[in-house]
Amino acid sequence: MSVEQRPVGVAGDALAAALKPFERPNVVLSEGVYTIPTDWLQKGPHGNPYTYRDQPIWWLGRVYPPEPEKVGNYRPYKVWVPAETKWFEHEDSQGGNPAAGLGGGLRITVVTEWKGGDRIKPSVLVFQAPEAAEYLVEAEVVSERWCGGGQCWLELFTLDRASGVAARARPRIALADRQAATVSHKTSLAAGQEFAFVYGADGWHTGAGLKFNRLTVARTDAPRPEKIRNADPNRANADPAHTPK
Repeated sequence: MSVEQRPVGVAGDALAAALKPFERPNVVLSEGVYTIPTDWLQKGPHGNPYTYRDQPIWWLGRVYPPEPEKVGNYRPYKVWVPAETKWFEHEDSQGGNPAAGLGGGLRITVVTEWKGGDRIKPSVLVFQAPEAAEYLVEAEVVSERWCGGGQCWLELFTLDRASGVAARARPRIALADRQAATVSHKTSLAAGQEFAFVYGADGWHTGAGLKFNRLTVARTDAPRPEKIRNADPNRANADPAHTPK
């Protein structure tokens, strides 16, 4: 039996083009409510920064030297490692860290001093506001050490590029190992202004990763989407090739 090969109909192409503006971006839950992009992993070497409406909205990097009050120390990762599905930077690194992994969900890492002269190497996730507004930041994170026993922590900063100063948004959040922690914080941002999640640790010989189980940055006047029952946030960035049908 033969199968007739036919070109895609012009009417179908026109319909797809007409519906394109109504497609919800992978970084938007509803109007004014932004989240970790569900297709970030698929962007590969073109995903840092992740753009929305042709403007950066999320980027992954590090804070080095480890003085988060200085905006100039916030550095985006430049190297994409496809075999490990992570972003990385060779300079001032140690054992492949700090880094930002995207396989199976967003995870950023930190390493502390290993020998004399070393410094802590925090990593950072940065949200860049697409519009001027007051935002509510809500997150659930889990910190997990793979070596050492240092205290891990999360710090939130608002970056002011004009002055070069990063203002601490709230006191440091101490993270218990392998226990979920929730974050809720309101902040006012100008269009294009950055809000940073800085992950670090204390003590020697400590290596750890911070998994973002859930993260939304929403305009406080935006309608909130209904929560989906039985949703698995850990698969938000999973490779669709390994997603059960």
